[in-house]
Amino acid sequence: ATTASGTVGTAFSYQITATNTPTSYGATGLPAGLSVNSGNGLISGTPTAAGTSTVTLSATNSGGTANATLTLTIKPAVPVITSATTASGTVASAFSYQITASNTPTSYGATGLPAGLLVSSTTGLISGTPTAVGTSTVTLSASNSGGTGSASLTLTIAAAPIPAPVITSATTASGTVGTAFSYQITA
Repeated sequence: ATTASGTVGTAFSYQITATNTPTSYGATGLPAGLSVNSGNGLISGTPTAAGTSTVTLSATNSGGTANATLTLTIKPAVPVITSATTASGTVASAFSYQITASNTPTSYGATGLPAGLLVSSTTGLISGTPTAVGTSTVTLSASNSGGTGSASLTLTIAAAPIPAPVITSATTASGTVGTAFSYQITA
């Protein structure tokens, strides 16, 4: 084949094949982490960097050497989400959660978010003000040209706490001995 692809950090192999019983093989321009076995023509290893390489293949016998060009594309490793798998918030209070992932994601997603929350596809920030109590299972995703990684987030939205009363009535009052008195406590 004249094209092949692999992924950073994942074992790769490609077999050079040729007619007329070659006795040795070669490959120049291989990406970092790959090498060729000159005896059997197997290109193998674990690529260490993403990119596209133009590799010159060769096969040799006593009659001479033949060359061909291989376009070898190494994709980045798929993102792996590394942020927490649980989060909590409160109804009617601002909420934020940052999706983080390895392998340089270029976009993010989140499905199953509770009402009032949105995700930024470019930054991975989930934010907003939740409007309902409950627990949601949110599917997080992070993508790059190598693929998409996903994880589950258990997101719990609790009811807003009831604040303690604040007394608002006057802090002084007066009355007269032997006369009815009243004072209204307000809060």
